[in-house]
Amino acid sequence: MNRVVTILCPIVACELVAAASLLFWWAVDPPPVPPPDPPRPDLSVLDSVTAEEIRGLQELVDRDTAEDWLNLAKIYVMYGYFAEADLCCERSAKLNPASFHTYYWWGTALYRLGRTKEAAAKFEAAIPHAPEVALVSLCWYCIGLNLLREEDVRAAERTFRTAGNFVPAGYELARILVRSGRAQEAVPILDHLIATQPKTQKFFQLRARAAQALDDSQAAADFRERTERADEMLPSDGITGFLTASIRGHGLNRLYEEGEVLVENGRFAEAARRLREALSVEWAPDVADSLAKAELKLGNADEAIRILDKVIAGYGSTAKRLIALGDANLLKGNKEQARQSWERAVRIRIDEQAHNKLAEYYNKTGDKEQSTHHRAMALHAEGLEAFRKNQLETAGTAFRKAVELAPKQASSWYYLGECQRFLNKPDSARESYGQCLQINPNHGRAQRSLERLSSLQ
Repeated sequence: MNRVVTILCPIVACELVAAASLLFWWAVDPPPVPPPDPPRPDLSVLDSVTAEEIRGLQELVDRDTAEDWLNLAKIYVMYGYFAEADLCCERSAKLNPASFHTYYWWGTALYRLGRTKEAAAKFEAAIPHAPEVALVSLCWYCIGLNLLREEDVRAAERTFRTAGNFVPAGYELARILVRSGRAQEAVPILDHLIATQPKTQKFFQLRARAAQALDDSQAAADFRERTERADEMLPSDGITGFLTASIRGHGLNRLYEEGEVLVENGRFAEAARRLREALSVEWAPDVADSLAKAELKLGNADEAIRILDKVIAGYGSTAKRLIALGDANLLKGNKEQARQSWERAVRIRIDEQAHNKLAEYYNKTGDKEQSTHHRAMALHAEGLEAFRKNQLETAGTAFRKAVELAPKQASSWYYLGECQRFLNKPDSARESYGQCLQINPNHGRAQRSLERLSSLQ
């Protein structure tokens, strides 16, 4: 017995020492804890390309870096998985608590979930880590949007003022001022916005409301008219615009964008391959339009017609589709079918390209009257395009050429008068409105513009 004890004691002692050493090693340098599993929402509602991209990002978070968790959070936000994005941002922030982008995307996810107080807190947490001043203003703007959703208008107003010269914040501030009966205070803000971004419609619309609130009906009318010559439409809020821009670089949208860029750069064979790949996953009419254009540029008229017939049958005719269909038929030598398509196009929209094609067609067939009519309408369309971009001199030149070709074209006389009025040429404008009303006595807009000129005398 004593011999057994003698033998066992050293063994037990060694085991105790080994266990103590192991416990000490664990305490000093514990084994790595495996990263949490990422949230895995149902992706069956997405197209296969986007779903595969998300699954790839899910696998990458096994590396457990803040960047990988943030990348997964971003794509979850883009595709509407906001609760899952919330969890991913939480993990990313734990791994890197000084990341501006983590807090910004976290706030965006919570904003979309309607958890406004938490969202505002995340945007505020992002501010100390912002790499540039503009991003600080962006965060204050986002905080203001959350306060508006909570109907805390006073706090929202203070926050939008804190955002400084950030354009979306200035617009929201001006809107609060107009709605709360302080239109006079909103005027300099709106005038500054218009001066810096003169193509944005909603700035002019709000400026017209401010003028109306101040009982300045003349200025209100002027700004409403100016809206017609502003061609930029901003999203309802900056967060929506941010997400809309972000999603273009992911999933099936990325294939669409890459195909469009290839078409624009004249790489039509590559574009056709890329767009076919996208359409094999999910049919989209705009993408089909681009593919038809690429096939047409490659000389594949039959294929272009097949695509256009399919998209028109499923989604309806547009001027753009009908012009392309006419071009494809012309390439095949079907001149009459081409003419019919272009005629249908100009019944949908006054289109410079379609009218020029018709002018050339009728010139070749010897119908000079129809050729002249369509040349005049092409000039009218050119004028409208310039007018809507507020390029009044260019527009006026086009409308002048249009009425020289077609003196009975009342709408061209009207828009020529508008250009002259806005260029401070009242006598010329009166003459043009008069010509318009002589052709069409019931042209109400020309009559109103003429009356406005008279009221200024």
